[in-house]
Amino acid sequence: MTVSCRIIIDKIDDVLFVPKDAVFLEGDKYYAYKKKGNSYEKVEIEIGVSNTDYTIITAGLYKDDEVALVDPFVVEKTKKNTDQKSIN
Repeated sequence: MTVSCRIIIDKIDDVLFVPKDAVFLEGDKYYAYKKKGNSYEKVEIEIGVSNTDYTIITAGLYKDDEVALVDPFVVEKTKKNTDQKSIN
């Protein structure tokens, strides 16, 4: 038998938060991939407090923005590299 529970030690109201998988670090800057039409755009974000599941966003995203949980451009980069190898 297993048991899982959460103990709430702090609560922050009225903040924007995203899953940690939606936050990407490059150098010393944080980014998210925001949905724009049929694609995504890379936007710089500022983050606040995080826990094991979520990160608070203090700037760069808004309430109704949709974000990717993986880098949507990795597939394109991988495909380009594969295409170049098959040409050679």
